[in-house]
Amino acid sequence: MFIAKIQHPLWQFSQEPILMILLIVSVFFIALLLILTIAPIRTKVIYQRKGEDDYAGLEFFLLWSLLPVRIELTSLQGPRNIFRPLLKIRSKITSKGKKPVDRKEKSLSVPTIYQKLMRNSHYFKLFNPAFKYVIKKLKVLNLRWETTLGFENAALTGMTTGALWTLKGLLAGTLYQITGHHKNTPQLTINPVYNKEVFNTEFHCIFEIRPGHIIISILKMVKMWLHNRINPGSEKYARTAPN
Repeated sequence: MFIAKIQHPLWQFSQEPILMILLIVSVFFIALLLILTIAPIRTKVIYQRKGEDDYAGLEFFLLWSLLPVRIELTSLQGPRNIFRPLLKIRSKITSKGKKPVDRKEKSLSVPTIYQKLMRNSHYFKLFNPAFKYVIKKLKVLNLRWETTLGFENAALTGMTTGALWTLKGLLAGTLYQITGHHKNTPQLTINPVYNKEVFNTEFHCIFEIRPGHIIISILKMVKMWLHNRINPGSEKYARTAPN
């Protein structure tokens, strides 16, 4: 009696369980890396003001909106003078389960913000090409900005409405100019109310970027930082625009 022996390479490879496990794990991580690189990150920026109440929030949608994360900023209070806190912010981070993941409260003043900006101004200049690159890769999916305002003086209401139209058009045009892709035209609305003092505004902006572009931007920043460490004081990357 003859016993046939299977000589197929896959059969022989399956006899080595450790190698098979390593192969499966490697394929899994490669597939996961590709998904994380390709799957876009969608961000929604929200700001609302109704009377004296403010609300600001950020919503991040990862893996085609399968993993939403929300950051809420509430209780934004303005100061009476420059030395008091500019903003008193209470933040709350929630995940898909709607349960708070983290809560924080922080105050910011004008001098504090100015000091932080001045302290890090050289980084803004150094990494400017990387910032321009990632901004150019942003895709604006939706922009909606609605404002209702009014004063007891009808003439003042008309003048303010015209100035606000100019401001909104300028800001929306700048945003669409510095970003690379646009899906819809901006929806800008102003509702004037005469002979009554009122101010309500609602701002929604949704944009999208791929993680691969963020990774490239980070690599550019690392390259610039290393070049600056090796050649202190060099202005090469501060003047050079990204490809």
